[in-house]
Amino acid sequence: MVYKDKIEEIRFGVVHPITLTTSLPEGGSGGNIIYEGQEFPSPLTSDGFQTPAYSRIGVPVIQQIGNYKYQFLKWNDGNTSNPRNISINAPGSVTAQLKGIHMSNTSSAFSNNNQNKVARTSDGKMHLVYESMGYVFYERSTNSGTSWQLMNNGKSLSSNEAKHPAISINGTEIVIVYQEKDGTGSKVMLFHPCGCGTDGSYLLEAEPDETYATKNLTPVIALGANNEVMIVWKRTTISGTKDEGLYYKFGHISYDYHYWYSAGNLGDMVDPMGGEVNGWNLSPAIDVTQNITYPARNVFHIAWQQPSGNYSHIDYSKIDVGTNNSLSSTTGVEDVSSGSGYQYNYAPSISLSTSNVVNVAWAAMLYYPTGTRKVMTRTRTTSWSSYFGQYGNSVFSPSVACYGSSSIIAWSETNGSGYSDKFLKWGGVHTANTTGKDLQIYSTTTLQDMRIVSFNSTSSPFSFTQSTDLYTLNKENPLAMRSGVQVVAAQGKTEFYFRIGDISFNGQNVAFKTMNLNEPNLSQKDLDYLMTSDVVNLAEADNLGYSIEYGATDTVKALQLLQKDKFISFNVELIDASNDAVLYTLNDVKFNGNSSLSLNSESYNIDLTGLTGKEVYFKVKITNSLNPVYYASEIKSDAKVLGKSKAVNLDLSNKLVVKDYDLFQNYPNPFNPATTITYQLPKSGSVTLKIYDMLGKEVMTLVNEQKEMGRYTVQFDASSLASGMYVYQLRANDYASTKKMLLLK
Repeated sequence: MVYKDKIEEIRFGVVHPITLTTSLPEGGSGGNIIYEGQEFPSPLTSDGFQTPAYSRIGVPVIQQIGNYKYQFLKWNDGNTSNPRNISINAPGSVTAQLKGIHMSNTSSAFSNNNQNKVARTSDGKMHLVYESMGYVFYERSTNSGTSWQLMNNGKSLSSNEAKHPAISINGTEIVIVYQEKDGTGSKVMLFHPCGCGTDGSYLLEAEPDETYATKNLTPVIALGANNEVMIVWKRTTISGTKDEGLYYKFGHISYDYHYWYSAGNLGDMVDPMGGEVNGWNLSPAIDVTQNITYPARNVFHIAWQQPSGNYSHIDYSKIDVGTNNSLSSTTGVEDVSSGSGYQYNYAPSISLSTSNVVNVAWAAMLYYPTGTRKVMTRTRTTSWSSYFGQYGNSVFSPSVACYGSSSIIAWSETNGSGYSDKFLKWGGVHTANTTGKDLQIYSTTTLQDMRIVSFNSTSSPFSFTQSTDLYTLNKENPLAMRSGVQVVAAQGKTEFYFRIGDISFNGQNVAFKTMNLNEPNLSQKDLDYLMTSDVVNLAEADNLGYSIEYGATDTVKALQLLQKDKFISFNVELIDASNDAVLYTLNDVKFNGNSSLSLNSESYNIDLTGLTGKEVYFKVKITNSLNPVYYASEIKSDAKVLGKSKAVNLDLSNKLVVKDYDLFQNYPNPFNPATTITYQLPKSGSVTLKIYDMLGKEVMTLVNEQKEMGRYTVQFDASSLASGMYVYQLRANDYASTKKMLLLK
């Protein structure tokens, strides 16, 4: 390729040997060099030729090298002109540094899921910010992600080292914040393409006491209607007039100016009594109400992690913009993760729907740092719902984004050799066609425009990939679901949890009831409904199993609460679907002052002897002498939802709860030549079970003896009888029942 139109007149002088080469710091090798208007493979050495003292060199603006595209970044002497003149006074080399598009050499380039790093503007353009080579870069796609281009004239957003970028959009406007190195300290920077003479970069706040090498400010930003913007970052140092905790800046930005209405410690506004906004705060996340029309004002929504030793919860506050651009919080600080049943909650992500429902997703584990990691979700309209979502296993990077009035939850999971990216859509867990540990999703108006952006950092070169649209992805073939339900009984900060799930019926999942619930308190009716499984129709060769987990989040406080004969019990019952009668109490889990309240995981296989032909369902019943508030969670995954434990065979012979006489329909029916007859007795007595033909003639006596309370099964072998209809009759004490059966030979 020849670029003669770009070549200026060359002044020849003393000649010196020189090597022209390319550098690909993010991975890969090769590329092309343009020398005197002609393109050559890199490196271009001096063997066989010599370079004039003044020469014109360059590289293609964008070039394909292997599987990736690269864009010119700068020369090794810091010059950013391409092409350029070089003056050679001695033998040497000149290197063009190339920046990979959708690439990074930093494994944490896309970490911090609390910071939005992807956005889609109303004109359909996609935007991405990330770290690489110690700097922050911004890319844009104008064709739905088919190709991307480095913005800011192909340069990083700052000439100094920078990290932790976040992006926000409103309409076609974009704003980016990041932490930049300033000597040994830091500063919070805003990038907003404008005409204000700052080349888009603007100093928000100098933080000289926040050491850049060790402190992570993780700034976040939300751009609302009328170009009102709020930025939040965390401080860990007390210096001068500044305290530690979350700091904010609120104002108005436009094409040619920025004006700030207020700034300061967020705690002074939302937590004046102290305790929830302090130097321990981590991972602030922010969003703003949607579809605001003047004179209505913006409302900002902030979530963050509040750790304390091995415990951690997710806090939230709503910030209203009032008259004279004043800010106030009508909520104070609310604990989003209260009722989750997990003691360590971290890494929040927040997104508002067009109906302004607040959606928060975060990661949770029972024990820090070794517990199994789950994704938790919760929604807020005017108050927080008492119904949570609980998804996945061994999760990373939980992310929530909205399309219209609905939301999508995405996360990654370890899969042995790497990572699988998952998302929840239409009540089912699906696998995306991306495989990175860190991911985020676009908020859009339609599901057809929504995609996952995933960062693969398991092998070099580290790179970004984008999924196909989430409407099409796995639309027809969602993965086989495993599911369960959790109930939490909370009194104060003490939470007792009970989970049941992985009900497997002949290898197929049996689900629990779900409901759209935004109420702050679960009624007993809601709880009874949610803790009930779907009906199972049992057959002779059926295999039925399930798992449970139970315990308390703070065992010390829980035992203190259970003193003086206080208790709480969770019973798993097997119910007859025909009459809602309790057939068996499968588990009786009772907590009292002498209980072990750490996590217990149990799995069972049920011996179905005597249950063939029945329709049954599972139900969890709760009794206690406390005064708890109840919360529930749906649990879903494409693998087991509860912890692995060795299955125990459950013999129901000693667990039968019989309240009524009953004679069940034989199974199978019709039969040849044998069938099973089941009956039950609520009390002991003399029992007869006889077979008659249709003329009333007794043909066989199966039972004629004294029996205790319980359920019994009898095999009837009709090998010696002719085909036809027969009657079997049970008599016990003053009870009698007769049923028909058909022998077909």
